[in-house]
This record gives sequence, structure tokens and C-alpha cells, in this order.
Amino acid sequence: MNPLLMLLPIAIISLVSNILTKIQSRMVEKTDFSATLVILLLTSFFACVFFAIMAGFNLSANLGTLIYATLYAMIVALSMSNSLKILQYASIASAGVVSRAGTLIVTILTGTLLFGEKSGFIAVVRVVLMVAAVIFVFLDKRKSTQQTNIKNSPLLFAIYAGAGIIITTAATLLNKSFAQYPDRASDNVYFFYANLIMLAGVAAVLLAKFIKDPKSLSGARYALRPKYVLNVLLQTVLSDVYALINIMLLRGTEISWYTSVTAAVGIVLTVVSSLIFREKLGVYSYVATAICIAVVFI
Repeated sequence: MNPLLMLLPIAIISLVSNILTKIQSRMVEKTDFSATLVILLLTSFFACVFFAIMAGFNLSANLGTLIYATLYAMIVALSMSNSLKILQYASIASAGVVSRAGTLIVTILTGTLLFGEKSGFIAVVRVVLMVAAVIFVFLDKRKSTQQTNIKNSPLLFAIYAGAGIIITTAATLLNKSFAQYPDRASDNVYFFYANLIMLAGVAAVLLAKFIKDPKSLSGARYALRPKYVLNVLLQTVLSDVYALINIMLLRGTEISWYTSVTAAVGIVLTVVSSLIFREKLGVYSYVATAICIAVVFI
């Protein structure tokens, strides 16, 4: 299948996921860390059910697959927690441009160094354009921070954005490595065990937190409201489908191509999501978006 044909489902999933994540971020902002833990717990549970069904409940796996699944579970937990935090310090557009552009730059470098992919003139142009997009976002953020209800802390925004870049790059490299692992189980089994491991880990943290201070779980009850549980369920299903598409693309394409296209498409959609939430964007954000559209065609 032509990888370009997969851009439409990726675009739709990314757009809806951005909206759902923003809603979750607003909920978490009103509560404590226990709400984030509950979101992680629900996500991993729903994902386990999804991938078990997709695997036809044939869940046999070897040690290598379980090791990959454990590493992926750790990355997913960090990624979700970071995503919920960064949207408290930046608009969807700013967070999306910086995170995806930074990921593009790092993955092109690692794809060249670790997987022997060729980085020609086009790859250099992509990197230069994405760096320009990041610069425009920070110019826009510095100008418009006071116009929104987003917390004004460029330093924390930069820290969370940097963490997001590292986490996303690690996930891409891990999935690329798993896709090339000769004795792997199916993708559904891999993701099932990753979420099962994350479910056990988050449950253990929640239990320890409850034993230490039962009152500290007030945010957990807030996160269990039906509308938020439904939000997490929908977000989980979309993320699971996205994960399956991603690993399929990584199996047949180079990291540099995959990251360039998905990052650029994702950035454009984060701006659309930002407009849906009526976040105030300056001229520089639109310039950054135009640059990302250019990267898609390049």
C-alpha cells in the first residue's frame, strides 16, 4: 500500500486526538496528579481490551517481544503525562509545532546514524525549514502569552517540549527496531503487553498513593466522571489505531520520510485544533504552519 494513502486516516485521527487531549489537559489542570494516573489507568485498560480483541485473544509472546513491550510501556506513560502538562504552558499550535519539528530533526539524525539512512540535500532542507518553524513559534509565543489564559512560563514550556521530543523520538526508534526484529510477535500482541505492563505499573502507583494518603485521590474521583471516561475511551481507540498504522508505515519506509510527513501534517492539524478552542494565534504561528505545509510537498 502506498504510504501516502495513509495520510488521510492519520490526519483525521490526529485532529480528533488533539481535541480530546486538550479537554483532558483542562481537566487535569483543575485537579491533582491522581487524575493523570487515572487517565493512564483507563487508557491502558481500554487499550488492553482493544488489542486483545484485535489479536483474536491469541496473546502468546516470546521474551524479546516482552522486553520491547516493557520499554514501550514506559515511553507511553511518560508521553501521556508530558502531553497533559505541556498544554498548560502553551497553545495546541505552539506545543505541536515545537514538539513535532524537534522530533523531525532528531529522528533524521538518528535514522542516519543508527539505521544507515541517506540524508541528502532534501533532508537538510526539511531540517532547516522545521528549525525556522520552531523559531517563529517562540516569537509568536513571546508576543501573545499575555493574551491567553495559558500559564506564562517559557522555561517550563521549553522543558516539557524538549522532554516530548526525546520521548517521541524514542518511541519511533523503538517501534522501528521492533518492526525489524525477526522473531517478533504480532503488532497487536506487542501493544497488548505494553499496555498490560503500563496498567500494572500505574495501578501499583495509585495503590501506594492511596495507602499513604487516601485524601490525595480526590482528583481521581473527578477523572472518573462518565464524560471524562468516555473521552479517554475514544482517545484510546484512536491512539491504538494510530499506533498500528505507524508501525506498519515504519516497517516499509525510512524514518526520515515517515517523520517528515507525519510531523508536517500533524503541525497543520494542531493549528486547526487550536482554532477550534479559540486559542489566540499570531502571525508567526501561521507562518510556521505555512512552512510545515511546504515540508509536506518537499
